[in-house]
Amino acid sequence: MLTRRDIQCLVLGAIGIAIVGIVGSSVWLGASTWLVAGTGALGLLAVQLVVFRRMQAALKAAAKQLRDDVQRTERQLEAATSLYVALQPSLPLPPFGGWPVTSEVGRLLVATVLERQPRLIVECGSGLSTLLCAYALRKIGRGRIVSLDHDRQFAEQTRVLLAAHDLTEWAEVVYAPLVPAEIGGAIWQWYDIASLKDVDGIDVLIVDGPPGNVQAQSRYPAVPLLRDRLALDAIIVLDDADRKDERAIVQRWLQDVAGFQVVGETASRRGIVLQRRGVPAASSGASTAMAGVSAA
Repeated sequence: MLTRRDIQCLVLGAIGIAIVGIVGSSVWLGASTWLVAGTGALGLLAVQLVVFRRMQAALKAAAKQLRDDVQRTERQLEAATSLYVALQPSLPLPPFGGWPVTSEVGRLLVATVLERQPRLIVECGSGLSTLLCAYALRKIGRGRIVSLDHDRQFAEQTRVLLAAHDLTEWAEVVYAPLVPAEIGGAIWQWYDIASLKDVDGIDVLIVDGPPGNVQAQSRYPAVPLLRDRLALDAIIVLDDADRKDERAIVQRWLQDVAGFQVVGETASRRGIVLQRRGVPAASSGASTAMAGVSAA
């Protein structure tokens, strides 16, 4: 898109062309006039070249953005299709993306459940991801997911969603308001873990809350506060990992919680997987687990 400055250059160029034409038709004015006209023409060409180069750069950037958007859409459509084939939901799934997980991250979660067959999943932030994991648990015939939510209304919406899909046997949504929690001398707002007093041996920890506007690096407390409840071969999945805050959180986890490493991420870098060293790596994108189930 042309800027106001580019449009001004084009207008000035048009005026310059008119002036050159008038001067050129008056040859009797002498050589000095032609010199002035030629200089004006050269200046006009320079202006037109600058405008052309700006337009060329803008078109290249737009073409690259379009290619990226198409590739991203193709990945999301492919992931959504594989989820429908693998889970065979009894009702249409809610829309992906925005506040809910993208279909790509959803596929990562389902692949992790199908491959690892966990007995216990704890999730920070309920919603579509809770539904997908519950479907995957039902498919393998074992396990449960406990999802924390600080928003009472949203927690109830997730419960209604699970009930509509007949998945309440596999998932529990717990209202856990945000309360002060101390970590290394600093005070954080995080879910009231008193609601998890009987929860231990977490096989998969999904971190998709609290929202980023609660505090800087608002999802950091998940691992320090729950690490003693993690199973030896636990998997940690972080959503929105393409954001600056979440990338910083991952680095802090790796520094502050000994033994963990990044073992995979989605193509969009939005979903990232961590696991303890020395444990067989989890699938990073439903490549084997989802492919096997899709073919069944």
